[in-house]
Amino acid sequence: MADRGDSILNAQGNFRLAFRNILLDIASGSKNFKQFEKLVEAFFNATDGKDEEEWNKARDSIKSGKTMIPTELCFLKKESGAFDSKIKVILLDKNTKLGIKRNANLPKIDVTLPSYATAA
Repeated sequence: MADRGDSILNAQGNFRLAFRNILLDIASGSKNFKQFEKLVEAFFNATDGKDEEEWNKARDSIKSGKTMIPTELCFLKKESGAFDSKIKVILLDKNTKLGIKRNANLPKIDVTLPSYATAA
């Protein structure tokens, strides 16, 4: 999954919005939380050969120094070894405290769920 924008931060915001919409689509088609959890994990773990190849080329280009990391992304943590991406889907209620701090460098998007996604 990828997205574009007229700047790096705009592209990142577009990516987050597109990912949010995918999650809402999955939620609207799920009968319960367990099904939602399974479908999100399947989506996250699915790979597309072309996208994976482009990702590997971009990563290798940055590692070799052929491509410089844009200034806007210098705040990101650099991974030196193999990176194993994971996802964990958890059910939250209004009282759940995650202790996650928002990175002020990232654009803020509205994460308020539309009424159809929250209706019982």
